Amino acid sequence: MNINEVLKFFKDSLKQFDVIVSPPGFLSQSLFRYDRPGNFYMTADFGNCITLSLGLALNLKNRIFVLQETRDFLNNLGTIHALQNYDISNLILVLFDFQIPSKSSNQFFVSSQKFEFLKVLKSMGFEKIYKIQKAENLHGALKKMEKNNGVSILYIQITEEDLLPPLIISLVSLEIKNRFMKFLIELDEIPDSKVKNI
Repeated sequence: MNINEVLKFFKDSLKQFDVIVSPPGFLSQSLFRYDRPGNFYMTADFGNCITLSLGLALNLKNRIFVLQETRDFLNNLGTIHALQNYDISNLILVLFDFQIPSKSSNQFFVSSQKFEFLKVLKSMGFEKIYKIQKAENLHGALKKMEKNNGVSILYIQITEEDLLPPLIISLVSLEIKNRFMKFLIELDEIPDSKVKNI
């Protein structure tokens, strides 16, 4: 399974008003190939990704997917652990475990071959963890998450090199912000949605 298989699945399967928050760098550049108004690309420090997603999850009924590489995860252990303090069931942490280096982006990742991420997550008290090794298992995992209480975690192992290189994000920071704010305003007009204090 490669990164574009997973991101294309999200593009094809997510509901119109689901939100994806992606950290700076490789993941955002890869996600930009499947751009949509509900994608928010971080352009600042890695740490803001989790806290922004938490704020959105507390103020929206819609699902919030926050993408993390394993190195982001290690940088944000304290913040991720703090998610357990909130009664939220619409926040989904998507942790990408790259088992191979990305030749196309010239990046190397911390993999589970060196660090046991699942044990760390379980020690933090997370119970709704779905380990994904094949793209066809993603749909079933998302269906199960609809019945979950609390934060859910998709732990996705990337085992194949992707032939599609990541894209340069053509939007500047202000454009990303303004487009996302417009998306939230439109979301507020949907009867089944809830937006407050954003």
